[in-house]
Amino acid sequence: MDNIHEPSYFFRGYQNDFPSTETSNSWLNQSLRVAQASTPFIGLYQPAGKLLAGSLGTLRSVTSLSKLLSAENTTAAAWESLNMALAVASLAGTLFAHPLGIFLTTIHDLGIHSHQLYLALAQGEGVEAAKQIGYLANHTLYLTIMVYGSLELQIASLAMQVLVEGIASYEEIHKGNWIEGAAHILMAAVRGNQFSSKVDTLRQKWALEEAIRNHFVGTLGDKWQFPSDHLPIGAVIDGKKVVSWNVLNNEYIDWVTEKDSQGLNGSMISDLDLPTATRGLTLRDQKVTEMIQAIIDGNADLVALQECGAPFLKYLESKLPSNWGIVRSFDTFCKDQDVILYSRDQFTYDPTRSETTLTAYPSVPNRPLQNALFEDAAGTVYRFINGHIPGDPNKPGTKEFAKYVSRFCNDDEVAIALGDMNFERHEMEEAYRYAGLSNYTLLSPWQTNIDPVTRMSKGIDHIFVKGAKSIETLFSKEIFGGNFNLEETIELLRKDWENQSTAEKALCA
Repeated sequence: MDNIHEPSYFFRGYQNDFPSTETSNSWLNQSLRVAQASTPFIGLYQPAGKLLAGSLGTLRSVTSLSKLLSAENTTAAAWESLNMALAVASLAGTLFAHPLGIFLTTIHDLGIHSHQLYLALAQGEGVEAAKQIGYLANHTLYLTIMVYGSLELQIASLAMQVLVEGIASYEEIHKGNWIEGAAHILMAAVRGNQFSSKVDTLRQKWALEEAIRNHFVGTLGDKWQFPSDHLPIGAVIDGKKVVSWNVLNNEYIDWVTEKDSQGLNGSMISDLDLPTATRGLTLRDQKVTEMIQAIIDGNADLVALQECGAPFLKYLESKLPSNWGIVRSFDTFCKDQDVILYSRDQFTYDPTRSETTLTAYPSVPNRPLQNALFEDAAGTVYRFINGHIPGDPNKPGTKEFAKYVSRFCNDDEVAIALGDMNFERHEMEEAYRYAGLSNYTLLSPWQTNIDPVTRMSKGIDHIFVKGAKSIETLFSKEIFGGNFNLEETIELLRKDWENQSTAEKALCA
């Protein structure tokens, strides 16, 4: 049940929670009608979801018990016993294993509406049968969303809810129940607005997927005038400029200069792979440091780096402004580590609530993951998880990373997970859904790397944000101030190189 998560909107068969409104007590009857009609609108306030689910689960359990005690025959008693068992199980799930309770409640609703559909068909009630079919489709979609979290399924679910609310309003008004009819009309309008918003989000998703889709780039060689095999990405989160960049450790540069795995030998990377007077430091390290200084001069507030070698870090630290700090994964000598640079004017680092864990990836023992906590002047807490996920596609690195991130997503902090994820956007989204995460933003603005097997461009550097008040993607020209060939290099990854020979394409396929 680890892959069950709460959808972005709260929904349940509210009518199955309440006792019958056909009572002899007129005042009680009216009160129940108003309560049942207004409850779905309370559920629109998502933070109230768990409390509302618990309250309605209790009410459903009491209602089921009441129906069981008043059952007129053995068949009815057996049915109500099953209803009560499911209601109690759903309530327990809500209280002790949320959102399992919502999952069980939805299954219970499916059973109830299946029974009601059977009765409607048996009695020849066409409108009622259509309504029950709509409810069944609705709950089925909602159940599926809890497992897969698909945006397309959410749109289908909301469209079905608009349809069902419309049928229900027609039925209630036809019966003269104006309170219920008006409530259904208003809820149809609300769900229609949510539907429209999700459609807009889907359009944005399609546009993003088009922007980061893979292109065959073949051997770029000297066309690549950039000092790393990864391109940086950035965002403005709550007004703070954040950049992430895998700067390419010299320990791994033979993948470019000797193995030429990505077709980048002869590029700026290999051209600047020359020693300086400082042992272990290269001209490329100095170029990367110059570019990081440009990021800082461009009013950045935090820079997350991956693949940092020891000589490079020593040189970089000597060039940092006095009001900037550095958080290393390890204080002792390490040939490769991830680090975070930050402006002390914007952030205060809290080492007591930070860590570099060696257990985040059970499939790759001792693989480090940096987790640093900062606080701004307003008291807002930001947790930055600076990751470099193991790239083996046969191991569950993405899911292990997402599961670790999910542990630090709470209402008290803004969670930001960024870095070289080694996997593409759809793979990271699948991992976050698997970890039960929802209502987050995942920024993947452009292709950032070249696949060594296929020579296709791919976007594998991402920024995950949950809990922030505002999030904007940085344009490429905003990262370095329009310098250092970033925009031109992005364009290299966004076009198919027709001058590559058919033989080379076949070799890389």
